[in-house]
Amino acid sequence: MIFEDYVRVGANAMIIGPVTIGEGAAVAPGALVLKDVPPYTAVGGVPAKPIALVPKDIVDYELFVKGDFQTGADQIQGYLIFARQQKEEEEKRKAAQAQAGEQGEP
Repeated sequence: MIFEDYVRVGANAMIIGPVTIGEGAAVAPGALVLKDVPPYTAVGGVPAKPIALVPKDIVDYELFVKGDFQTGADQIQGYLIFARQQKEEEEKRKAAQAQAGEQGEP
Protein backbone atom coordinates (compact mmCIF):
# COMPACT_ATOMS: atom_id res chain seq x y z
CA MET A 1 0.00 0.00 0.00
CA ILE A 2 1.18 3.48 -0.81
CA PHE A 3 -0.33 6.53 0.85
CA GLU A 4 0.73 9.75 -0.83
CA ASP A 5 0.77 13.09 1.02
CA TYR A 6 -2.32 14.57 2.72
CA VAL A 7 -4.47 11.43 2.45
CA ARG A 8 -7.52 11.11 4.71
CA VAL A 9 -8.98 7.78 5.73
CA GLY A 10 -12.25 7.60 7.62
CA ALA A 11 -12.96 5.29 10.56
CA ASN A 12 -13.47 1.59 9.80
CA ALA A 13 -12.34 1.97 6.20
CA MET A 14 -10.55 -1.07 4.82
CA ILE A 15 -7.82 -0.86 2.20
CA ILE A 16 -6.92 -4.22 0.70
CA GLY A 17 -4.22 -5.13 -1.77
CA PRO A 18 -1.35 -3.29 -3.40
CA VAL A 19 -3.18 0.00 -3.96
CA THR A 20 -2.06 3.61 -4.06
CA ILE A 21 -4.09 6.33 -2.37
CA GLY A 22 -3.30 9.51 -4.30
CA GLU A 23 -2.27 12.87 -2.86
CA GLY A 24 -5.10 14.73 -1.14
CA ALA A 25 -7.54 11.84 -1.56
CA ALA A 26 -10.24 11.03 1.01
CA VAL A 27 -11.61 7.60 1.87
CA ALA A 28 -15.06 7.67 3.45
CA PRO A 29 -15.73 5.88 6.73
CA GLY A 30 -16.53 2.20 6.22
CA ALA A 31 -15.31 2.16 2.61
CA LEU A 32 -13.67 -0.92 1.12
CA VAL A 33 -10.85 0.18 -1.18
CA LEU A 34 -9.71 -2.49 -3.66
CA LYS A 35 -8.30 -0.25 -6.44
CA ASP A 36 -6.05 2.79 -6.68
CA VAL A 37 -7.61 6.11 -5.65
CA PRO A 38 -6.72 9.07 -7.92
CA PRO A 39 -5.29 12.23 -6.36
CA TYR A 40 -7.82 14.71 -4.90
CA THR A 41 -10.71 12.25 -5.14
CA ALA A 42 -13.12 11.20 -2.39
CA VAL A 43 -14.17 7.54 -2.53
CA GLY A 44 -16.78 5.65 -0.59
CA GLY A 45 -18.91 2.53 -0.59
CA VAL A 46 -18.35 -1.21 -0.76
CA PRO A 47 -16.44 -1.51 -2.99
CA ALA A 48 -15.20 2.09 -2.97
CA LYS A 49 -16.05 4.25 -5.97
CA PRO A 50 -15.33 7.92 -6.67
CA ILE A 51 -18.05 10.07 -5.12
CA ALA A 52 -16.59 13.56 -5.35
CA LEU A 53 -13.52 15.57 -6.16
CA VAL A 54 -11.55 17.06 -3.29
CA PRO A 55 -10.78 20.69 -4.24
CA LYS A 56 -7.04 21.30 -3.98
CA ASP A 57 -7.65 24.76 -2.53
CA ILE A 58 -9.46 23.17 0.44
CA VAL A 59 -6.46 20.94 1.14
CA ASP A 60 -4.12 23.93 0.85
CA TYR A 61 -6.35 25.99 3.17
CA GLU A 62 -6.35 23.30 5.84
CA LEU A 63 -2.59 22.92 5.69
CA PHE A 64 -1.42 26.49 5.38
CA VAL A 65 -4.16 28.61 6.96
CA LYS A 66 -5.73 26.43 9.64
CA GLY A 67 -2.48 24.64 10.39
CA ASP A 68 -4.13 21.25 10.85
CA PHE A 69 -5.35 18.41 8.76
CA GLN A 70 -8.14 16.64 10.58
CA THR A 71 -10.54 14.34 8.80
CA GLY A 72 -14.00 13.26 9.66
CA ALA A 73 -17.18 12.05 8.07
CA ASP A 74 -18.55 15.60 8.19
CA GLN A 75 -15.61 16.82 6.12
CA ILE A 76 -16.12 14.16 3.47
CA GLN A 77 -19.83 15.03 3.53
CA GLY A 78 -18.74 18.61 2.87
CA TYR A 79 -16.97 17.46 -0.29
CA LEU A 80 -20.17 15.79 -1.43
CA ILE A 81 -22.19 18.95 -0.82
CA PHE A 82 -19.57 21.01 -2.67
CA ALA A 83 -19.64 18.58 -5.62
CA ARG A 84 -23.45 18.66 -5.72
CA GLN A 85 -23.46 22.47 -5.71
CA GLN A 86 -20.91 22.57 -8.53
CA LYS A 87 -23.02 20.14 -10.57
CA GLU A 88 -26.21 22.16 -9.98
CA GLU A 89 -24.47 25.38 -11.01
CA GLU A 90 -23.19 23.73 -14.18
CA GLU A 91 -26.69 22.44 -15.01
CA LYS A 92 -28.17 25.92 -14.48
CA ARG A 93 -25.48 27.44 -16.69
CA LYS A 94 -26.19 24.91 -19.45
CA ALA A 95 -29.96 25.47 -19.17
CA ALA A 96 -29.49 29.24 -19.42
CA GLN A 97 -27.27 28.82 -22.48
CA ALA A 98 -29.80 26.51 -24.11
CA GLN A 99 -32.63 28.95 -23.38
CA ALA A 100 -30.63 31.85 -24.78
CA GLY A 101 -29.93 29.79 -27.92
CA GLU A 102 -33.64 29.05 -28.40
CA GLN A 103 -34.49 32.73 -28.15
CA GLY A 104 -31.88 33.60 -30.76
CA GLU A 105 -29.73 35.61 -28.36
CA PRO A 106 -25.96 35.61 -28.93
